[in-house]
Amino acid sequence: MEDKLCIVTREELPMERDAVLTRSAIHVADRVGVLALKFMLIYFSLSAFLLIKMASVPGCKGNETCLVPALKDRMDLFVVTGVPGTSAFNISFSACNVSVFKNFDASIKIWIHPILVRRQGAPMIAKVYARKAQDCTDIHLENIIANSIELTQSALTNVMRTRTPSKARRLLVDDEIDSIRDDIIPGELRPHWRFAYSPLIVRVLNLGELSRRVAYDGLAAIDVDPLFLSGANTYLPVASVDESSILKRHALPMSQNESRVTLPTLKFKYRTVSA
Repeated sequence: MEDKLCIVTREELPMERDAVLTRSAIHVADRVGVLALKFMLIYFSLSAFLLIKMASVPGCKGNETCLVPALKDRMDLFVVTGVPGTSAFNISFSACNVSVFKNFDASIKIWIHPILVRRQGAPMIAKVYARKAQDCTDIHLENIIANSIELTQSALTNVMRTRTPSKARRLLVDDEIDSIRDDIIPGELRPHWRFAYSPLIVRVLNLGELSRRVAYDGLAAIDVDPLFLSGANTYLPVASVDESSILKRHALPMSQNESRVTLPTLKFKYRTVSA
């Protein structure tokens, strides 16, 4: 009886040894996995911290000479459209006493010059102006141009060869673009409206107060070139038009009928970006 018990115990020893080794291997694997996970978390946290530090612009400190933004809090914003080199400009949109730091959208009906643009194919542009918030009860184009900051500008039209619009494009645009029901001759040179599908997005970089060292040297190193007001520790806004979503194939031909009264709609987006 004792021999039998002894034999059973010997047979079980290798199985117990394997079980112990297996548990040890699992334990080691768990420890390695936990350590690897901690390492990855530390690595990604450090990478994110470094990227944020690299992307951020240092503010103005203590005894440094500081430059302040020309638009610090509230502003009046205007969109002026027209034909370069002519007097055919008008105020298409105005937003008075709005926050410099708040995003907003607008839908703007744009008047198209019937002769210069529709017939002769002259380029049409939109200029975006801003100034410190003030009385907006009496707005004149001359005053806006003379007393405001031109943030940026963009071409609204360009001359290119036409393509026959598809049914899908007709349904998407509907009456917003006034050329869809005209007969289109493929290959014909005609002015096209660039913003049939995409909005005009103006992005303004909010840098806050800057030291002169950062403003003059540091920003140039990252290809940001703010303009400075002479004789004052003030810098103009850094602004640009986001052209990433404006595709050439999305442009639609415009009607050459001078009597058309339907106006295209420009979807305008103001976006502020903090550095």
